[in-house]
Amino acid sequence: MAVVGKNEVYDAADAIREEGGLVSQSSVMARLKDRTGRAGSPRDVGPYLLEWKADRTYAPAMERGGVPAAVSTRLGKATADLWSAARVEADRAFQKDRERYETALSDERALRAETLAMADGLMDRVEILTATTADLRARVSDLEAELTAARGHLRAVRADHFWDRVVHDIHSVLPEAGPMRVSEIADRLGADLAEEARSHAEEWSIRTLRKKIEQRIFHKRLFARCGPGLYRRRRPEDDLAEDAGRTAVT
Repeated sequence: MAVVGKNEVYDAADAIREEGGLVSQSSVMARLKDRTGRAGSPRDVGPYLLEWKADRTYAPAMERGGVPAAVSTRLGKATADLWSAARVEADRAFQKDRERYETALSDERALRAETLAMADGLMDRVEILTATTADLRARVSDLEAELTAARGHLRAVRADHFWDRVVHDIHSVLPEAGPMRVSEIADRLGADLAEEARSHAEEWSIRTLRKKIEQRIFHKRLFARCGPGLYRRRRPEDDLAEDAGRTAVT
């Protein structure tokens, strides 16, 4: 099926609105078919029609005669929650995750276009809505599950960035030469970090700080051990000593 462009969708929607007709995905696709012989597909037309409705401030009252109230409420909540999730993602996304954010946003727009297609279908086929109620409820449940997963992923990303910041603050606290114990390091870290840690799953404790330091040592980054319970900044010679030790063992 041939792809239709943004200008074609806008022109068709404007014409239907001027004639006093209901602007929906199905009516726009029919008008495109009449004008160009190419109706396009819901995936082509849906996103452009969403933009058109926002640009033209087009919000006709939905005639939901015969639609169960519970279905209408859940469908509206699913759409609102999806849009809210996209806004939160956009507001709090980090530059290092820009590509992942763009992918997530693209998927959300596709889901939103599908939801709009479902709403248009309800308006066009209200006489058979009762038969499709179960399918709509299943779809809403799927969307709610996807939203929950997206929120969990966002919490994990935020936690990773928080603890990365804590680790770099630990490195700043350590003196240029000489070791420190974890308890001493914890005393010198800002109280604001301990307070911020309350919003993340891992607790703020000596044990957690030691674990973060040991993880970097395992990956040969930032820190090195200096006696029992003592840590210092990592130096280039630490890598050479570890490599030499492994060579001697083999």
